[in-house]
Amino acid sequence: MNARRLWVAVLIGMSLLIVRSATAYDSKSAAEAVKRGDSLRENDEFDAIISAATDSIRRNPKNGVAYYARARAYEEEGEFSKAFADYTETIRLLDPKSANAHWRRGCLYEKKGNHDKAIADYTEAIRLDPKNATIYYGRAHAYRQKGELNKAITDYTEAIRLNPEEAEA
Repeated sequence: MNARRLWVAVLIGMSLLIVRSATAYDSKSAAEAVKRGDSLRENDEFDAIISAATDSIRRNPKNGVAYYARARAYEEEGEFSKAFADYTETIRLLDPKSANAHWRRGCLYEKKGNHDKAIADYTEAIRLDPKNATIYYGRAHAYRQKGELNKAITDYTEAIRLNPEEAEA
């Protein structure tokens, strides 16, 4: 399974759990959720994830996990401004447990060419999750784009130390 498909599977699973958390749990519901998740994953139905997360947010506007799931789906759909807004809301609601939201928002800043803000988000993500090689790799890339090669090398080295399989680093 490639990395994108794996992430989609995780995202769908999160989305379904968000929706299911608003209803009573039973084994039949769990089986239906698994079946629906398989279907969504196969068809990359991000609209269904967005709809499920939006419904959960409507029910509980303080559900940071729902904002995160919807942000990831928006990002996959290429709707970066909506993804950015939802990552920002995730960070507001979930700090200090939002390392992934800082990391993903940093990725969006980088896509926009705003390397300073990307580095700031990556740095916060590293503070929250200092053993995550992927975040170090992201920050290294942003430093490299800015021409700060010594800082980039330091972060690439740390990414490799944390995960020797990090081939890109």
